[in-house]
Amino acid sequence: MTYQAPTHIHSRAVHDELVLLDARQDAYFGLNPTGAVAWSALTAGRSPEAAAAEISAQFDVAPEVARIDVAALVDQLVARGLLEPAGA
Repeated sequence: MTYQAPTHIHSRAVHDELVLLDARQDAYFGLNPTGAVAWSALTAGRSPEAAAAEISAQFDVAPEVARIDVAALVDQLVARGLLEPAGA
């Protein structure tokens, strides 16, 4: 499955982190460097598995740990309305 950011979500890189703005709720969310890599991969249409592989390659993270962490991040982002299945 692939994901996309809803149109009311805006992102901006700030140093090595990513700030997400939910324009409907006037709320900000921050992602650390690994979260920022996952967000970039996911919103570019890559799968969570591909995002995890990218994190594993860029950071000192075991592939299985990266997969678990990306899956948890996707669940959190979807639950907060910051990410949705592509085509939704």
